[in-house]
Amino acid sequence: MEKYNYTIIEEWWRHLGCFDRKQVSPVYWASTVEDACDYLERTDCWWDSLTEEQKLEAYNEFFDES
Repeated sequence: MEKYNYTIIEEWWRHLGCFDRKQVSPVYWASTVEDACDYLERTDCWWDSLTEEQKLEAYNEFFDES
């Protein structure tokens, strides 16, 4: 498995908006009801709970074209 590049992957995560985070995380976003700031905070909590391997996997899956 590739090495976890903290700088690149953490910067990538911080710059994702709600719609991209919806693609990466299993956290549901009720976009018509829930405030975007609340969703970003909830997905940050989810992200922080992941191991480096899980973060790397999420990063790679996001960019996987298959």
